[in-house]
This record gives sequence, structure tokens and C-alpha cells, in this order.
Amino acid sequence: MDTARITVEPELGLIMAEDLVTLERDWVESVRTHFVCETDGCDARVVAVIGRPPLQRRTPHFRSHPDAVHEPECPYADVIVEATGNGGDPENPLTGRHSYPSRLVPLTERTVTDPTGDGTADHIRSGPTSRRTRGNGSGTVDHHTRGIARTIRPLCRTFIAHPDHRRDMLIDIPDIDTTHYQFAFKRLRDTTEPLTLERNRRIFYAPLRIFEQPNETEDRTAITLYAGRRGATDHQLTHTYRILVDHTDWTDSRIRTLRRDLRDARAEAKSDYHTGNPTKTWAFFIGSQDTDDPATFRVANPVHICFITAEITYPTF
Repeated sequence: MDTARITVEPELGLIMAEDLVTLERDWVESVRTHFVCETDGCDARVVAVIGRPPLQRRTPHFRSHPDAVHEPECPYADVIVEATGNGGDPENPLTGRHSYPSRLVPLTERTVTDPTGDGTADHIRSGPTSRRTRGNGSGTVDHHTRGIARTIRPLCRTFIAHPDHRRDMLIDIPDIDTTHYQFAFKRLRDTTEPLTLERNRRIFYAPLRIFEQPNETEDRTAITLYAGRRGATDHQLTHTYRILVDHTDWTDSRIRTLRRDLRDARAEAKSDYHTGNPTKTWAFFIGSQDTDDPATFRVANPVHICFITAEITYPTF
């Protein structure tokens, strides 16, 4: 899970795992044993799994303590969170013996005070919604054997880690009309034809264009992808896909997290490029395609974008 509550300071609401990397280290260490499940009314103990800069290949998250028992109505009841929160491999994603994240569940917003700040309510935290949202056209989901994700990152990691199971593993994302992993993701590829509008809303992904700096302003961040239209003769990119992240309504913490993740992702991609590592650094996102410029996708929700370095395989059946 991406967020948790602190029992010793309940007035803080929910704390994001990714924010623990940037908060004051002594304060984080003082509360490490006091985190509990993000669901209101469920006090199952959770453990913060975090790293520190520079590059971290493991995304900060919370996992259930080995002795934790979630309330029966908690979405995490009977779910092995450590197998889903960090992209770990399910032992068998079809039996339910280990869970995998299959649902993107939105959170309601809640304002809390920065514990190391000056008392201003800068951070906006998310509280769990009681409604379990399903995407349009989704089938029945077994909530007791499949886990939830608060951002798209765990879903993307699972997509990468289990190529042979994508067509069987269920997925449920609001406003994405598909029920299986295999069809929920769409790679943006090169073409010599004019770029066109995508027919369906999906989790799109493409490699980052690592040697082109992102354009950062107060209200948005523009990210160029290494995919798009190429010349028919020289095969050079002439019209690249790009992501316009509109963070007008985001908190400063959210913006810093996005730009830190993007900076680290680009640094990791450059390192792999210079050392000949075959992995790529991918941008995954859910965005609205611009009708006047099909090369542009607009993202406004912070949980709808992430960057992952990996080698993606596509099995043949």
C-alpha cells in the first residue's frame, strides 16, 4: 500500500510512503513502529519499506506486518500486501495463494499538517473511500484474493513481472474498459504514418527520451517520449509523443515527488545507456489525448503516472 496512518499522531491523517524519503530522518525513525493500515477502523500494523537517494530501484511502500490481522471489511483483509506493494512475484496469480494488485481504487483527499514544517497545511493526504470502484465493463472481481493499488505503479510492475499471465490476470481500472492485464496496457510505438487518436483509454507507456530535458513551469511539466512519427527515409523522429502533466492543483509535495522521480528515472536511463544495459526506462500513464495534436497526452492525476526501469517481454502464444 502507498499510504498509512500514524497511531501516535492521528491528527496527521495519512502519510505517503514516498514522502518518507524526503521528510526529516529522525522523525521518520521515531514513528516507524507506529504505522497502521490506511483503512479507517483497521489498526493492523504495517511496516514502512523505504530507501534514500540517490537512485532507488525499490519504490517506497508499506507492507503488512507478519503478525497483522486486518478487519474483515478492510480491502486488505486476506491479501498478502508485501507480494503486491513492491512488485513481488505472486507464487500463482490464478489460485489466490498470493495476491496481485488488480484494482485501482481512488482515494478521497484529506488535508493534514506537515510534521516537520511550520504548521501550515501544505500536504494533501488521501483517505480510503468506502466505495469499491470498478471500471466500465469490468467483470466480477474476487476482492478477497486480489489486492488493490492506490497508484498505477503496482499495476505496471505486475504487468512487467508476469508476461505469461497477462491474459489471465484480472484488472479493474476506472474508465478503462477492459478486464485483463493483457488489454489494459498499450505501448506507443513508432510509425511512418501521421499520428492518430487512440481508440481506447488505456495505461499507455513508452521509453523516456532521456537526452531531452523536460520542460518545467509552475503549472505543468512536459515530458518527451522516445516514440512517435519517423521519417520514411532517414527514420529520424520528426514528431514525438509527449506527456503534459498539469499539476496546477497539486501540492508542492506532489510536484516535488514527480520531478524527483523523473530526475532519478532519467539518470538511471542514462547510466544504463552508457553501460550498454538492455533495460529501458519507461513512462507509464493514463492520459487524455489532445484531439488537435495526437502526439500530446494530458495527465492531471498524480496517481496516473510513474517511471519504471525494466526490460519488458512479450510472449508468443
